Amino acid sequence: MDYTVVFDEKTPEKLLDILKPDIHVKGGDYKKEDLPETKIVEKNGGKVKILSFVDNISTTEIINKIIEVYKKIKKFLKKL
Repeated sequence: MDYTVVFDEKTPEKLLDILKPDIHVKGGDYKKEDLPETKIVEKNGGKVKILSFVDNISTTEIINKIIEVYKKIKKFLKKL
């Protein structure tokens, strides 16, 4: 992975048309043919890859764990 990008739109089509990635990766809960960005990526010569789905392993789950640990550390430091 070269980059992770946050964007404000519902879908990343505009961003992907600018970035023109060689590979656009999505989690296994998506289907390539259902993604609106597939046409943009492929038009620009890239490929869309769908990873295998693994329960409880997602970007959202990882972020939630980081937030949970951060809150515990912050609470601990306040006690010092």
